[in-house]
Amino acid sequence: MMRNLFLFVCMLAYVPAMAQAPTEQYRVDSASEVHPGVPKGEIIKFTFDQSKIFPGTWREGWIYVPAQYSPDKPLQYSTTSSTVEKCLSLLGFL
Repeated sequence: MMRNLFLFVCMLAYVPAMAQAPTEQYRVDSASEVHPGVPKGEIIKFTFDQSKIFPGTWREGWIYVPAQYSPDKPLQYSTTSSTVEKCLSLLGFL
């Protein structure tokens, strides 16, 4: 019995050692770094947890609001601008 328990514990200790280490080494791009003189925006986290289509599910999302954003100026057109505007209005920015 003790021998089986010892073998089981040894096997459990060996399993994490078999996991593969990531092979990709992603370099940090200069666009991802803070630069002096560039206004810092805000990242807003929100949760959708009142789905009428899929009750009981939830989603998290993040929106980056640039420091230069002004609710007085309409957003530039993009395929996601209506979604962004909807999220900003839900968060009280519009």
